[in-house]
Amino acid sequence: MDNKELDEILESIKNKDKTVNSRLEQQPLAPPMPKVVEEKPIEPIAPPERKVITPTPPPVEADSEFAQKTVPDPAPLKERMGDAAAKGVKKNAKILGIIILAVVIIAGATVGGVRYSQTAYLRPYQQKYGIKYPKGILESFCDQYGKEQKTVGKIFVPDTDAAQYVTGRVIAGYSNLEKDTSILKKQQFKAIRLTDEFAKLEDIYSTPNGYLNSSQKIEFTTLYQKYTYQVIAVFYTNIDPKDDNDYCFNYRFAGDLTEESFVQYRDRIQHRALYTTEDTLPYTHNYLTLSVDSHIMENYKFVLLCKEVEPQFKLYKQAVPNEKVHYPQNYYDANGERNPYRFASKWYPTVYADEKHTVTKTIE
Repeated sequence: MDNKELDEILESIKNKDKTVNSRLEQQPLAPPMPKVVEEKPIEPIAPPERKVITPTPPPVEADSEFAQKTVPDPAPLKERMGDAAAKGVKKNAKILGIIILAVVIIAGATVGGVRYSQTAYLRPYQQKYGIKYPKGILESFCDQYGKEQKTVGKIFVPDTDAAQYVTGRVIAGYSNLEKDTSILKKQQFKAIRLTDEFAKLEDIYSTPNGYLNSSQKIEFTTLYQKYTYQVIAVFYTNIDPKDDNDYCFNYRFAGDLTEESFVQYRDRIQHRALYTTEDTLPYTHNYLTLSVDSHIMENYKFVLLCKEVEPQFKLYKQAVPNEKVHYPQNYYDANGERNPYRFASKWYPTVYADEKHTVTKTIE
């Protein structure tokens, strides 16, 4: 660069300073703005972005047919949603209330109709006998119950085609239920004595062939439900202690035996039974003991031990005669035989005295 060019540059700078000073004198001096120097990374230069310009529509005059009407600003979205939800809840609550009311009315009508249909059959009997019937009583008992309110059930034996109502008290000097037997309460053992109408049971079940040709079936119906039992063993026993060395085998007990006492009972039954069936006398089943006056010996009972089963049970196909039946002592005396069980211990049932099976009692 020569001296002439240098002088021109200096002259230009002086003229520029005069111009700036003149402007500063005309306007107040503003504080200097900090100079921000942005450090840019060294990157390859990208092509410029394509800018999309959206044309702005011309303003619409107020009197134009396309002018928009002035609309007040809407409420905040959250507030609008809250109002809508509140209205929806109120509407849904009202609908739900109507539905619930309808359901209640229908349910009430249904229950009332069911109750009426369940008790309508009792009305003629209530008018006939003038008594109040227990809820749920089977219609087949209505006439009998009208005559005798102590009726608790009915025994039916297909083999004899005989039926007998069971009562819970002594009527005309006779009671069906043995002591402590409850018809409605759950018990492992129940005992019922039969009338002479069932005398043929001894002839039918006293031999193995008779057993195999029988129905093996006993039907017992309470006032509310029917139960089916299968005959699994039969035996004889005395009812007068003097006929068996001052002892009577207790066949008429009722209740829940302890497991130890049950094992002892099962052993006695297996020796006293006239024949052995296929049944094993499990502890967990329920049993019904039926007794009828015997005609082979005075003061003897012919006893049928029955197990609760399903209505369609399987008949036993085997009945093996017992070669050494344990009879009472006077039986051997009458037949001139020696009693092979003369030294046998006397068994007395031990049952639970409470529902929780924590207290026991021995029946003698």
